[in-house]
Amino acid sequence: MGTERMAFLDAKMINDIYCPNACEGFDRNLRCQAGGYPDPNNCNVCKCPDALGGVECERLQPSICGGELIATDQWQTLRSPELHDTRASNQQTNLNPSFNKNVQCYWRISAPEGSHIRFRLSDGENSNTGTIWKKQKILDIQSNAKMWNLDKSGCVGETI
Repeated sequence: MGTERMAFLDAKMINDIYCPNACEGFDRNLRCQAGGYPDPNNCNVCKCPDALGGVECERLQPSICGGELIATDQWQTLRSPELHDTRASNQQTNLNPSFNKNVQCYWRISAPEGSHIRFRLSDGENSNTGTIWKKQKILDIQSNAKMWNLDKSGCVGETI
């Protein structure tokens, strides 16, 4: 696998194969969103992709950063609020010495049906901060598009 934990789609596939009837007879009104599925250990709630929560995967997980974003035809920039030290006296981008590398920022990016969302990953502006990310997974992309599933991870320097 090569990752810290099993990917959501892998776990979903295993549950589909080995536990297809685990939630038979439970609430048929449960409508798991965003590719979620009934949790075989608690059939009254959905097992949700990373970053999503709620009974039916209808909301983002709480985090100290992130949020909802509507994609447009103009490039938009997402930044970790903790990564860069805003108290710096000069105009350079400095790495915040108290930055917690274990922070997870959750963003839900939406676009009109039929649109494509493009990502460009960078390691900071005018700084050496990228070195802390070179071997870190910094991006998970998940889609609930009807025609395909994407469970893609990316690192700095990749174009997705």
